[in-house]
Amino acid sequence: YLDIFMQSDSVRLDERRQFRKMAADMADRYLRHVQPLRDRNYNRFKDLLGEEPPRLSASQLSELHALIDREQRKLQISPDRRRKIQQAVERYVKGAKSLDLGEEVQLVMTRVLLHRYAIRTSGQTGNLFADDPEPRQPLRVKSTIADAARLFLNQLFNRPFHFGLDDLCDASNENAEVFLQLAGALVERMDNKAIRNQDPALTPAQQQGALRDKSVQMIDSWGFPFARKVRALIERIVTDCRAVSAEPNAPLGAGANAVAVLETEMKDLLASESELALILKFAIAYGAIVAIRDYGQGGKIWCLLELSGPVCLASGLTLNRGGFLERRVSDLSQVEEKV
Repeated sequence: YLDIFMQSDSVRLDERRQFRKMAADMADRYLRHVQPLRDRNYNRFKDLLGEEPPRLSASQLSELHALIDREQRKLQISPDRRRKIQQAVERYVKGAKSLDLGEEVQLVMTRVLLHRYAIRTSGQTGNLFADDPEPRQPLRVKSTIADAARLFLNQLFNRPFHFGLDDLCDASNENAEVFLQLAGALVERMDNKAIRNQDPALTPAQQQGALRDKSVQMIDSWGFPFARKVRALIERIVTDCRAVSAEPNAPLGAGANAVAVLETEMKDLLASESELALILKFAIAYGAIVAIRDYGQGGKIWCLLELSGPVCLASGLTLNRGGFLERRVSDLSQVEEKV
């Protein structure tokens, strides 16, 4: 027997680690039931998910270089300052564990830091004759900047952003049923390739395409009470999250995938008999939103309304937790009232 826990209340990182291990075992078992793959001795699901970092074409790289050059001139940042920022990025890359830190990622990381530098030196009057002032707060190169760079590359060039077994597991929100639906879409693609005597392994682009198509299908199939209003609420949150995630200085690092309401406001809402409370309850029950209660950040206690993994896959948003937009219950009510 294999115990499958639909959800768990343990710490998120532990949840993800435990679920990844269990999901990998489930996927391997699933693979053994697909005859074309079994006949070819493919028995490890992970081996069929290509994780080679995607690369931009020469023309796309040229376009990216031109974009950053234009922005550097617009921000009036000196070549010497840009060189210092590039060197900081290169130092980070040398010590990083991630393999997805190629030229295009480094270029966009530099772009993010150029915009952050411009913001942090705006209005400085310490030295009227300085062409290259030091920022009020030192620039730091972190993994979240690399995540922001990958997200931007996905938005601008459709460079694969969601691929690999870890992303598949994380997009399942520690829910075995969701995982099997998403994994099934990938296995179907593998099966079709094997039948045509092709290598069944899926490239990052093929994985992203299959996961996005399946996620859209899952969302379109929602038929639960208030589904139309849940979709409207989701679309509003997605629009706002995509907007802040696209800002060139990456204020939320890897981007946003949630809105947050003060926990006290959420308690009052859930204790009421308002329609919005019912909409949120159905959204959570049917996996459109994940609610994280009593989330502490910025000296306040929040209730995070996080978009579920399939919604993030369909919308091209990060799967990382923590990037959220502050909202009031009244903001959510306005969306609900318009539908």
